[in-house]
Amino acid sequence: MDSLGRGVPGQRVVIVLPASYGLGGLDTYFGRPEDYGHHDQRAMLTTDGSGNFCHLFDPCAYHITFFLLPPLGPFPRRPPKPVYGVHLSPCTYVVGYDRDHFDYRIIPASGPPERDPSQRVSGSYALREFQMRPDSPKKLKGWETSLTIRQ
Repeated sequence: MDSLGRGVPGQRVVIVLPASYGLGGLDTYFGRPEDYGHHDQRAMLTTDGSGNFCHLFDPCAYHITFFLLPPLGPFPRRPPKPVYGVHLSPCTYVVGYDRDHFDYRIIPASGPPERDPSQRVSGSYALREFQMRPDSPKKLKGWETSLTIRQ
C-alpha cells in the first residue's frame, strides 16, 4: 500500500517458505532439511494492478508424533503454522507464528534485524496486517496467509 492506502502495482516481491518448515523435534539434530526431502520454496512475483499477489506453495510433509496410549493419535493434529520470508526492496520481512504467538523481524538492506512490536516499522515500510487462517473450514490441509505492508 502507498501512503494513500492504495495498492502498489508492479512491485516485485520474493516470498520464501524455508526448508525447515514442518521439521520437528530432533529432525534437524539428525540431519539437514534436504535429508528429509525439504527445500526452500521460493516464488518471485509481481503485484497486480491492485497491488495484490497470490501464490500457492507445493504441499509439504511435516513431522508428527503418534501416541498409542491415550491421548490416541497424531500430534500436532493439523499442519504447523509457517514462517515466511518476504522480500520487498529495500527490506526483508520474516513473519509468522512462534508457539501460536505472532512474531516477525524486519531486516533492512544495511544493518541488523529490527523488531518494534508497537510500530512494525522499518524506514518507509510498515507491517500493517498479518492474518493466518485455515484454508478449509471443515478439514485443515494448510494455511492461507494475508499480509499488508504499507509504504
